[in-house]
Amino acid sequence: MSYLVYCVFDEPRWPAASQTPPGVGGQRVSIIEGNRMNAAFSFLDHSSAAPGIPDILAYQQVVEFFHHAQTVIPMRYGCILNETREIVALMAAREEEFRGLLNELDGLVEMGIRVLTDRPHDAPVPPPAAGAGAAYLMARKGAYAMAEQISCSREKLGEQLSKYLDGTFVRSHADSAQDAGPLASFYFLVHRQSVECFSRRSQLAGELLQARLLLTGPWPPYNFCQPQRMRTHGAR
Repeated sequence: MSYLVYCVFDEPRWPAASQTPPGVGGQRVSIIEGNRMNAAFSFLDHSSAAPGIPDILAYQQVVEFFHHAQTVIPMRYGCILNETREIVALMAAREEEFRGLLNELDGLVEMGIRVLTDRPHDAPVPPPAAGAGAAYLMARKGAYAMAEQISCSREKLGEQLSKYLDGTFVRSHADSAQDAGPLASFYFLVHRQSVECFSRRSQLAGELLQARLLLTGPWPPYNFCQPQRMRTHGAR
């Protein structure tokens, strides 16, 4: 038997009449307590181990249900344990980490900004003088140069966004896993009560930068649950 863990949080704070949405595979979501923390989990059928889109959506709905009422640490899909006592053991083993994150994330939500950037034009490559090997090396050199140009452009864009949004967010980071495509993603931790202000400032930033911005959120802090990503920037 396997159990899927959705999120970790302090004492439940939602109204007693609230009904938790069904979990992955339509399973009932339960709560287990351990070390003065709680975790939301459900039974996981082995046939659901490889998630499809409906599973991911159900997973997100459960996490968002708890996050709407209080601060949570969302677990990435795939935190699967064999027994409920292993969930308690997980909270005990990572108590210091979880407690620190709950304190760091208290009252904060995640906002995302995606920017459609202009892809740099490919530099003209002269015809190879020494056969296919030279052509390959020339092409690789051009690809590395373009990747470096895109990286520098995105870094500058992130700095500009942080400047325009200064004072409206607590922490930020750029998506380091994104490819060299035209879409750049940035994530911000924002106080719940500051979401409207952040949204207005983001719209203004898009106008000042003459950029096409897509604002998303507020969401649970999926992208800020690693200690190395808790970088303070822009807080006031």
